[in-house]
Amino acid sequence: MDETISVSQEPAFQAHEQQLPAPRKLPKTGKNTRKTAPANAKQSRRRRNQKKELREWVNSFIQAAGAIAVVVSLVGLIINIRQFNQQQQAAENSARDQRNQATLDAYIDQMSTLLLQYHLTNTGQGDPTRAVAQARTYTALHDLDPLRRARLIGFLWGANLINGSQPIISVKLVNMVSVDFSNVYLDSVNLNRALLMNANFYNCTLTNADLDNAKLSRANLSLANLGGADLSGVDTDLTGANLAGANLSKANLTGVDLRKTNLAGADLSRANLTNANLRGTNLRGTILTGTILTGATMPDGSKHP
Repeated sequence: MDETISVSQEPAFQAHEQQLPAPRKLPKTGKNTRKTAPANAKQSRRRRNQKKELREWVNSFIQAAGAIAVVVSLVGLIINIRQFNQQQQAAENSARDQRNQATLDAYIDQMSTLLLQYHLTNTGQGDPTRAVAQARTYTALHDLDPLRRARLIGFLWGANLINGSQPIISVKLVNMVSVDFSNVYLDSVNLNRALLMNANFYNCTLTNADLDNAKLSRANLSLANLGGADLSGVDTDLTGANLAGANLSKANLTGVDLRKTNLAGADLSRANLTNANLRGTNLRGTILTGTILTGATMPDGSKHP
């Protein structure tokens, strides 16, 4: 009886034991797990920092590229504006030059009519033809540039209108500042009281010219031929003028202001410099044979007897 019971209970126990679930595997814990977590966090931060740096670099690059683009655009704009201004200036200069030439051409045509049809050279003082010619001359000289003023004077001289002591056309007080008369032949020309400051008469022939009371301060008269020319007058101004190597033989320079004038190598033989002011004038190598210096103020400030 006892043995039967023990046999019948043993299989039941075994069956119950077989129905129990298998034990679940728990995650490993310990030193390895504790080391892995901080390493992963550090790598994550590094990646975030790298992404941030990359974004900042990209933004900086975009900003720098934008700034460069702005600078390039501004430089291009400045160049374009400068080119436009240069082109506009060239166009204005060309238009001005054309206007000056048209003014000179019209003047010569008008004066030619007065000369050929109205016999201007035969008119006397007060003649209407002469008055018209005088008015047109003043207007043209006022409107023209220095280059064409010189051409106009050459035309008048060639037409015998500003020659001698009683010229048909007067250029008194006409503005001819900085006009270039270099290498021009103007024998016996009458430029009485003309405004010729800074004018260029280099190697110009002005023999027997009437420059009485003319304003010639700082004018270039080097190598000019002024033999027999009349430069007298209390209003004649040659201060600072360059007369180096000029021929002034027999010229009348009575009372002329020649302060700080360069007369080096000039020929003043038999010229009249009575009461002229030569203070500070360069007379090195100047020919003074027979020169009249009565009452003149010499370069050192002394008075010539």
